[in-house]
Amino acid sequence: MSGARLALVVAAVAVAAVVQGVSGFGFALASMPLLSVLVGVERALAIQTTLGIASSAATSIRGRAHIQRATMARILLATLTGMPLGWFVLEHVEARWLKLVVGVVVGALAILLALKVRIRASGVAVDVVSGFLSGILATSTGTNGPPLVIALSGRGMSAMPLRATLSGCLAVDNMVVFVALLVTGRIDAVVVRGVAASLPVLLLAWWVGNRIFGRLDQRRYERILIALLLASAAIAITSAFR
Repeated sequence: MSGARLALVVAAVAVAAVVQGVSGFGFALASMPLLSVLVGVERALAIQTTLGIASSAATSIRGRAHIQRATMARILLATLTGMPLGWFVLEHVEARWLKLVVGVVVGALAILLALKVRIRASGVAVDVVSGFLSGILATSTGTNGPPLVIALSGRGMSAMPLRATLSGCLAVDNMVVFVALLVTGRIDAVVVRGVAASLPVLLLAWWVGNRIFGRLDQRRYERILIALLLASAAIAITSAFR
């Protein structure tokens, strides 16, 4: 990987870390498009997954007093159940159709959130369903954050516990996916170099994002979440037609 290309990798990671620091998710959403062009999809997934552990863990540790632990535990158990199905889907379903379905569903649910529609099912049911869907998406598309954002926000959870709980779930998810990538030999020298060069910048950029979050009220935070969900939907739908 050339120096110029490595610099662009670092820049993509920096932008993604700011997004993660502000919202609690969106690291993959912000980094994957450019990283995929620079180093290929598999290496991009490996880089963003590895660095995503650091950014999500930093956010969850910072807000650990606000983590809804019972909610997080239910989501993670359901996520682990959904991950094998995600591998199966990845192997047997054409990627563009999967991206199209994900984009349409996420976009529709983001609009419902913008219209203040709230989920009326029990908290346990919402946690299990959103976690299961997140697990499927974690191992099939890498965009596992939106179902959790929609579920937690749709229940009316305020900014601090939502961001902390969401980040904790994503940190654990990324650890599981990282182990899978490591075992299957997808962590190579290019990935290691990209991670090593990006990590210091990631920590600084995350700090900037965290400072921005501290200046947001609930309404502005919700608007950022909805904007990121709509962006995620648009990226998924656009890439499905390429």
